[in-house]
Amino acid sequence: MNTSKKENDMVLVTVKNFNEKDYLTSNPDVAKAVQEGVMASGRKHFYLYGRNEGRKMRVTLNTVQRLYSRIINILFSAARIRPPQFLEVRNQSSSKTSFEQLQSLEAHVKDIEILLQQVLSILHYETNIPLPPPKHLQIRVVGGYVPEFIGSGFTSIYPTLNRVLEPVGKEVKDFQTILDFGCGCGRAIRALATLTPNSKLYGTDIDEEAIEWLKDNYSKFAEFSVAPNLPPTIYEDQMFDLVFGISVLTHLPEEMQFQWLRELSRITKPGGCVILTTHGEKHYWKLNERIIDIMNKKGFFYYGADESGFNYGKSISLPDFYQTAFHSHAYIRREWGKYFDIIDIQALGIDNHQDTVLLQKRH
Repeated sequence: MNTSKKENDMVLVTVKNFNEKDYLTSNPDVAKAVQEGVMASGRKHFYLYGRNEGRKMRVTLNTVQRLYSRIINILFSAARIRPPQFLEVRNQSSSKTSFEQLQSLEAHVKDIEILLQQVLSILHYETNIPLPPPKHLQIRVVGGYVPEFIGSGFTSIYPTLNRVLEPVGKEVKDFQTILDFGCGCGRAIRALATLTPNSKLYGTDIDEEAIEWLKDNYSKFAEFSVAPNLPPTIYEDQMFDLVFGISVLTHLPEEMQFQWLRELSRITKPGGCVILTTHGEKHYWKLNERIIDIMNKKGFFYYGADESGFNYGKSISLPDFYQTAFHSHAYIRREWGKYFDIIDIQALGIDNHQDTVLLQKRH
């Protein structure tokens, strides 16, 4: 059997930290085979078959703690090197001692990276826990890189969607077909796949790189497709019970928003719900007097790169039209009401940051 070096490394780490009891507990058929004498041990089964079958095995706390302790020891070892000595190297000092210590620190960093990869490999291989999206894709979604990125799908997005749906007496789990419109790199999909196992999930986004990553890593959670810059999407008429788009129409010019509202109406079932977010009155403090005057009169303003002097879309590797838009509640009821019934609008309804709008497709 030919395996890559990465696969071999993962297997070695897994075998090294193998736990017989956990493996048999996680795989009752193997436990039965061992009990009946068909297989000598769980370790023997794992070595011959399990590792190639993708058998699950719970990670023991001791395994992670041992690796964690080694990482901490390396960090303490590296910390003994005083920063001024590195400044000398940065200034092209000929100090042999500083150069040697810089090489030592580089070796420490590499050791830490290897150990962290081992932790991720164990978590991924032994428990089948999917890896989180890469750093640059997370930053593209939320503007930063934080440990809570995936967890916020469970602790923030899912509870928010349920709260927004209260006026129609439903929860997310009550919907059979759900579209994450602007799914990014899967933060909400991860949570919904766990918390609404009976729902069929779909995700779409204009970010081709994110969608390709999701197809490669999260395909078991949902079906993903690249969204065009302008409609139509690939989806059939009246396909979804629930569509939600978090921080999508907050970034599009007005006419493009109307086109997408028509498209969302097309793909939503009669009586189905659509949840979108906006920048409302609570965001007016960011605007100058001229723009506030426009908001008071029209209720909508698209803050393009020409106005702001900053191309937000380009800064996160998205199209130039992806900038910042503001909506008043009166504007939403007047303009969006042409496409949907406006059920409810909550100021700062999601993460105390954006307003939430609950729409329903007319029968």
